[in-house]
Amino acid sequence: MVSSIHHPDILDKLLAGLTDPAAPRNKSVPGVALVIRSKDGRIIYSQGNGSFDTSTPSWLASCTKLVTPIALLQLVEKGLITLDEPVQRFLPQCDLSHVLVGIDGEGKPMLQPVTTVVTLRNLLNHTNGLGNLFTSPARMRLFGIQNPEEALKEMLKYTKMTYQGPLDHEPESAWSYSTGPDTAGLLLEAITRQNFEDYLQAHICQPLNLKSTSFIPPPGLPDSIASRTVVGDSTSEWQKVDYPMSRNPEMHSGGSGLYSTAEEFSLILAEVLNDGGRLFEHAETAGLLFESQLTTAAKRDLGAFLQQTLATSPDTVKAWETAEPEFGLGYLVNAKDIVETGRKAGTGSWWGMSGTTAWIDRKTGIACALFTQTFPYPDAALTYAHHVVEKQVYECLSGGE
Repeated sequence: MVSSIHHPDILDKLLAGLTDPAAPRNKSVPGVALVIRSKDGRIIYSQGNGSFDTSTPSWLASCTKLVTPIALLQLVEKGLITLDEPVQRFLPQCDLSHVLVGIDGEGKPMLQPVTTVVTLRNLLNHTNGLGNLFTSPARMRLFGIQNPEEALKEMLKYTKMTYQGPLDHEPESAWSYSTGPDTAGLLLEAITRQNFEDYLQAHICQPLNLKSTSFIPPPGLPDSIASRTVVGDSTSEWQKVDYPMSRNPEMHSGGSGLYSTAEEFSLILAEVLNDGGRLFEHAETAGLLFESQLTTAAKRDLGAFLQQTLATSPDTVKAWETAEPEFGLGYLVNAKDIVETGRKAGTGSWWGMSGTTAWIDRKTGIACALFTQTFPYPDAALTYAHHVVEKQVYECLSGGE
């Protein structure tokens, strides 16, 4: 078991450099927080620099997707639903039975019945067909969206419209980044007859004594998040902008709605690392988060998605080219070691549009949460920061300088 990190001062210096106002704009961020925990939950490194620290509440964005599967797999353990059970019967308000094949001349959806049902497994591994608003031209036309950047300002509104269907493709026929975790959250509410926030507090936060993890913006959340003066231009300055999420959310988004601190979020990850710890009854359940769920064709879809999404960081793209990406019941998994950084095969990870990223390396025995609170992702500075910090983490763990 990892018990300490060598040369923490080197990591301190790296984080300070990333937040140095004099650093190049494409290699600097306004703030950064990093927490590394061992399998027993102990913090072996914790440091924040710039505009916030490891105890500052932050928006997880899509790192929420690392938590939602935990809640649903708890229901599976209790026998309330199975992984391969059709979910449509629990969700009469959703259309999971038709594929959106186009928009007619009057702007109405053209639908085709599916031949395969959507299951909980599909919702968690992104083979459900729900797709994502920003990667579906037909869905954008259906909702009358001309500018994706404007839609980002009302994320919950369009997420709610998307996760209720119809589908972009036949279930299990492809991997496509989707609102499946949001629909899974809706499924949880239907099964438990309580809202996701109440369930989260009772079954995840209270067992771990978490005080700042919630779908409701917690006290201490900064008033703004950092964005570029010119979105997509990593040479433009960072400026403060309003959060794209409502302070009074009308839904508890299982895909992007959680807030937490780097300290608390890393503890959730450490419980998963510890074979589920206080979150699961059986170690095998935690293993499902990392267990490959994809066909060969779906793996190609995932690989193409990573190439496109991480394009602002050539180093990261190169790292994933030989890592053989797969997807478990909620987690992106590298089937082979990522030699460029040191991440071991079988690590589960994901990232969020708010500049958050996290990974659980079961072979090394670490759970890491890295926050920047910058929007939107990807930005060259964010992908650069994620890459160099991860690489330095493993060098320090091995004793290198």
